[in-house]
Amino acid sequence: MEDFPRAGNAPLRPIDSAAFHKKLSTDLTFTSQKKPESRELQWFLAGSAAAAAAAAAAAVVVVVVVAAAVLAVVVVVVVVVVVVVVVVSLLKLSL
Repeated sequence: MEDFPRAGNAPLRPIDSAAFHKKLSTDLTFTSQKKPESRELQWFLAGSAAAAAAAAAAAVVVVVVVAAAVLAVVVVVVVVVVVVVVVVSLLKLSL
């Protein structure tokens, strides 16, 4: 039984280790080199980061405004309930 499957009846060939290591080191050298980023790309990335920060700040402002509106509604409901209770109790006392 073979350790490695073969395509069809192709014989196993020995690997030319020198050529393999040369190609591998060339590939690794090429992929490890970073291409310098253009000035336009840097400006675009900075603009994108600023837009994301502005969107996050806008989301926080929306959350705060909605929370304040909900709190205002709750306060109004509580005040109305207290006024109704006081008026009803005063009417009961007057009768």
